[in-house]
Amino acid sequence: RCSNSPAFSSRCTVRLEHMEAAPASASTSFSLRSVTRSLGQRLTRFFTGSAPVIEEVAGFAVQTETAGIQVRAENVAAFSFPEELLTHEPCAEAVRAVFKNGSTERNVHCHVELTAEENQNLEVMRATAVEQGTEFLPSLAAAASRFLSRAKGDPKKALEEMEATQEWRLDYFEDGPMLDTSLEEDLALGVVYFTGRDHWLRPALAVRPGRVPAAWYKDKKLAAQKMVRLLVFSMEYMMQYMLLPGRVEGGIMLVDMSGLTSSQLSGSFGALTSIISVLANHYANRIFKFYTLNLPMALSMTAQLGLRLLSERQRQKIEIVKDVRDLRQEFALHQLEEDFGGSRPKAEQFFPYPLPAGPFTAGSSEGARPDAIPAVHLALTAECLQGRPWDPALSWEENRRLKFTPAAADILKGHLADASLQALATAAA
Repeated sequence: RCSNSPAFSSRCTVRLEHMEAAPASASTSFSLRSVTRSLGQRLTRFFTGSAPVIEEVAGFAVQTETAGIQVRAENVAAFSFPEELLTHEPCAEAVRAVFKNGSTERNVHCHVELTAEENQNLEVMRATAVEQGTEFLPSLAAAASRFLSRAKGDPKKALEEMEATQEWRLDYFEDGPMLDTSLEEDLALGVVYFTGRDHWLRPALAVRPGRVPAAWYKDKKLAAQKMVRLLVFSMEYMMQYMLLPGRVEGGIMLVDMSGLTSSQLSGSFGALTSIISVLANHYANRIFKFYTLNLPMALSMTAQLGLRLLSERQRQKIEIVKDVRDLRQEFALHQLEEDFGGSRPKAEQFFPYPLPAGPFTAGSSEGARPDAIPAVHLALTAECLQGRPWDPALSWEENRRLKFTPAAADILKGHLADASLQALATAAA
């Protein structure tokens, strides 16, 4: 215990008796890794004489963030963050999805008003975290309501899942962030890559198991590991460069089953199951819909058996597309490759991700804008891109206000015809 020191707040107490009583598992509330890391950071602050104040994000005490990826500037696609995101306002269905069985799920959590029940359950989570002396990574603290949504409103379960995800992140990125250079060979295969955005500006992640090299199928464990690494890199890239909290907070997935034989499909199930497991457990509600495309009739029965492995909520998010042209109701044509029902030739280079500029209007055949602004992600602060819950003490405008970097004025001004974007550029200056 170190709480007797005046340099520490009461939250510095490390309750070792709880750790000793807890079972040794990935979901242990007081994981040795998390507690040791948090205590080490506090001792560093103590012995270096730095400020003892425990920083907070969304009402949770936080520790130093763990970076997921590191991407060279030249490998960040120019239109990863389109300018349209800055003025986008999500419709009610985009904020809270309604499924065919009548159930709903919140998809936008930051900078939007939560229900009284959601706020009450978040307060329970915060109070429990304080009582336990738990510190979270800032990115997880900001996403607390996502875990609450996945736990169907159970604050105890939500907090346990936050802690499990934190333990996973600390373990998965223990040796540091994933480098784009370490994945160049696998990224070049076009097995997993971003291809565009739908009309709600949600990033579309293409997954093409038919492009998995034959060598991967010889070792199913290796195949699953490689697919998960590609997925994790892509999800981290999306959260770092492609989303704007309060506007668009997740994406959709296009799973292309063309070119798969029955044996390949069987071999792919392990990898696909691993992908779904990582998404469900550690990227809470970041993929809103799964489109299955080009499914051969001979494999439809096998695919139906595979669906039984999923939870009811996961099955609600899956749509088997019989005619790829139906996707034109969701996408501008140039946002899709031809075999996905769009007008763009099939990509031959997959990283940097082949992301075209807007417009994003469903069915649009205009093609990409020639005057689109590149590198807009550099105009927003890291705090803005992380997001935070709605603050009832602030006005609507204050809760929705974007925070710009010093570079924003140069990035935005001089390129803009939209008066609202001109105003943003002026505010940034």
